[in-house]
Amino acid sequence: MSQYYNDTDKYSILARTYNILLYSQKLKSLVGGLMGNENAQSMTKYELHRFINNSLIDNYYGESIIKAFLVREFLAKKVVASFEIRVKSSRVDFLTINGETNSFEIKSELDNLEKLSRQTGNYTRVFEFNYIIIDKKHLKQANEIIPANYGIWIFSNNRKQILRKAKKNIDLDSMMQLELLTKKELKRGFSQTDREVIFSDYNQNDINLRFKRCLKERYFERWEYLKINHQSILPIDYQFFFNKNVNPSLIYQDSL
Repeated sequence: MSQYYNDTDKYSILARTYNILLYSQKLKSLVGGLMGNENAQSMTKYELHRFINNSLIDNYYGESIIKAFLVREFLAKKVVASFEIRVKSSRVDFLTINGETNSFEIKSELDNLEKLSRQTGNYTRVFEFNYIIIDKKHLKQANEIIPANYGIWIFSNNRKQILRKAKKNIDLDSMMQLELLTKKELKRGFSQTDREVIFSDYNQNDINLRFKRCLKERYFERWEYLKINHQSILPIDYQFFFNKNVNPSLIYQDSL
């Protein structure tokens, strides 16, 4: 593995290879490729995770780093947030819900824009405010693809630059929103599970309001867990702990 770390893309390789559940010896192999095997062998499991985290935060500009930035951006705000919400054939990278829904699609310097037209087309049908977070190299091409009501953030050097604020999307597809909810959520939010009946009985504003309540309830506990425990979690691992809600010490500490 160490031979790869002489290449210019060594941090991209590290990001693709890293998995929070790797055993200590594999982590030492990854870290050894960056700082030398002798130093890595003396490190605790937490020190290995922390070294990888810091290396990626400082030198890698892929999706996982931007997601970590978004978590830090919204931790102190009165929102419920989630990662990777499936919408039809797309999966939005990050979503916040308060009084409104805000979607964030990430296109880092390592990404291409091949799917962007389909993704933005799906998200504008179900969410009120939509943003793209891009590397500046994508700006010209992205402007030709995204809807005019999309907000644009540029992410560089772990900071955001707001180029355009999102405008509220009022042309929502109520049936598509209903299709994103489970039968249990439909029952709780609308007192029944037949989407056609709900679509007939409720107007667009009512469906959107209940849709947002259902999403907040779906993700509330996982987001609260991340908020409460974020100081014990390394930023590149936020999404794992959001999904799993396990005690960080069980992951980061050496086995006894």
